[in-house]
Amino acid sequence: MNRTGAIPMSVVMCVLVLMTLPMPALSQTSAAVGYQALHLPENWVPVGVNFDVAREVSGNWSIVGEFGVANEGGDSELDFDGYNIFNIGGGVRWSLEREGPVPFAQLLAGVQLSRAETDRDTAFMLQPGAGVHLPLNDRWGLSAQFDYRPVFYREETTQEVRFVIGARWTRP
Repeated sequence: MNRTGAIPMSVVMCVLVLMTLPMPALSQTSAAVGYQALHLPENWVPVGVNFDVAREVSGNWSIVGEFGVANEGGDSELDFDGYNIFNIGGGVRWSLEREGPVPFAQLLAGVQLSRAETDRDTAFMLQPGAGVHLPLNDRWGLSAQFDYRPVFYREETTQEVRFVIGARWTRP
């Protein structure tokens, strides 16, 4: 398999493993899609999308898998072709279960792949974050989150920040 197909295949495998793990009879599964803006040390990557799947494992705890992509389109006047940043990760999420807005905190670990026309780089990432889910009904809601993401490249460690806002579907 070439490198281009490795990330989508990793996402599929992560989702399949997540969905087949044995869980308590009353466990919930949720899936979300959202707009993401990523701040790198020197600039913003304002166009991105994020997908996540979570499955409750015990009370307030869930396991989470996520995939995201951010795109910097470049600038023809500056002769800059742009780049893409892909991330895939998994980890745990703690949610304060209650009526109304549901705050959550999560910790993910995974990889980040940065691709430009002339360069590619892959690095380990950690991603602690927090957010809030606002249920609209039993199945649908809105989510907003803020994540801090240190990325550990061979040459350096970059400190990134990410904002995501989107819709979440929950299977009770």
